[in-house]
Amino acid sequence: IQMYRMASEEIGNVLARNPLDHRALARTAEIKREIAVLDQRSKDDAIKSSQLLASLMPGFWQPQIGLAWTYSRLQEYDQAIEEIARAKDLSRDAGDSPDSYLIHYVEAFTLHGLGHKVEALAAAYRSMELQPNPGAQQIITQLTAG
Repeated sequence: IQMYRMASEEIGNVLARNPLDHRALARTAEIKREIAVLDQRSKDDAIKSSQLLASLMPGFWQPQIGLAWTYSRLQEYDQAIEEIARAKDLSRDAGDSPDSYLIHYVEAFTLHGLGHKVEALAAAYRSMELQPNPGAQQIITQLTAG
């Protein structure tokens, strides 16, 4: 956790110069999410950080799926499903670009967390179809293991 906190302080220097730097805000949200995974007392701070980024970039699917990922990693699966739906709506204009694999991976992870194995498997396969990735492969392996 200490290394995450040190990284967060460094990013704080960037935000001091430019409080609306979306890349720094995204890294801050990612770091806070990982801290909260390790220490549930930081959960609210992680969620607020991801919500802030999604609010500042309302027309983009990437921060929305980041918020969904935060909810899912913190086992708030119902909220994650809602954010995944928003991300899917926002990504429709982008078509099936390879980077949209992330939406389907987060969906697979969330559905797996909810115990929806068939739907999780379908989402993981869709993620792999768009761009092979170890996260979706791991879900497929877990769900198809004897």
